[in-house]
Amino acid sequence: MPLLVLAGTLPRRSQRAAIVFALALSPLVLLNGLFVWPKLFAATFCAIFHIALFGPSNIARPARWSMAGLAAALAMLSHGGALFALVGSTAAFVLLKRSQALPVLLKTGALAVAAYLPWVGYQRLIDPPGDRLLKWHFAGHIPVTQDSFLHVLRAAYADLGLWPWLAGRASNLNTLMHGSFSFFGDVAALFWNRSPAAITTVVENSFFYGAYSMWFASPLWLLPCVAYALVKRRSMRPLRFPSDLALAAALSFLFWILVIYEPGQTVIHQGAYFSFLASMLVILLMLARCFPPALYAVVALNLAVAALAYAFDKPFDGASSAIHLGTTLALTGGLLAACRLASAEAMDDERRRC
Repeated sequence: MPLLVLAGTLPRRSQRAAIVFALALSPLVLLNGLFVWPKLFAATFCAIFHIALFGPSNIARPARWSMAGLAAALAMLSHGGALFALVGSTAAFVLLKRSQALPVLLKTGALAVAAYLPWVGYQRLIDPPGDRLLKWHFAGHIPVTQDSFLHVLRAAYADLGLWPWLAGRASNLNTLMHGSFSFFGDVAALFWNRSPAAITTVVENSFFYGAYSMWFASPLWLLPCVAYALVKRRSMRPLRFPSDLALAAALSFLFWILVIYEPGQTVIHQGAYFSFLASMLVILLMLARCFPPALYAVVALNLAVAALAYAFDKPFDGASSAIHLGTTLALTGGLLAACRLASAEAMDDERRRC
């Protein structure tokens, strides 16, 4: 639902429904929904945090900072990787709102810290040391140690030169963008022969690599969409670019790339899921505004990939095949109907607020 709110600026119900449908069938949501991992809860609260900061101006300030503060705390309690998305949205809020941001963020931060402190106390007193993941991801130190985080961090960077550090950041960027081009060759093999090897390649890369996992909603779309918006800005009504989402995702990834200690570790399950969903949402929103037919084509192609890689990856015989096919079609149709119904209700709520 928070993602539907973020897509609520589109006037066409079919576009909003298509975007949420595509997000629901992304490998990130499919896998985490199937295994009920808590990272989607963290992504949900990160989305609420972003909406609280950048939501409609008629949201009262007390409601804005209280919603943002509680959402930030719940996101961190769900999964620590939410930190990267929270930093991205916060930095974007400061850059876009400037002087208006400080009072809101001070109250938001105070509430978030107050709500998160009991968990910190539990880790320190009941299950010490409580900072192993910090040492692992920010200092590359995996074994349990009672040394303070700052001590481990200083030791990790003491002998690390500038060039090795830069090489590690380049490796992190490469991991994040891995598959931007190779996906299209892999999916061609999947469509052509549906071999176990082709299915495994798509499934494994979609689990690890952010750009790859967006499938046909590729970040490569961003360049033609921006170029189209610039060309058309004088001849038609200016296109509204989702600058808050795009900036929040970009700053989140930048922070992630810079602070993860071990090179090449910017894989999906070690980051903030909201950043990946926001990136995909930005691409789909821009397609809806610049190339509407391409939006529906991308959603249809992503549906085909999801079906071949996850739903029909194994053959069934006889009646089992018919039952599997019928159940899959019914569930997919139900999901699409739910997305369409929810998109209509979201727009009705938006009109009432206006």
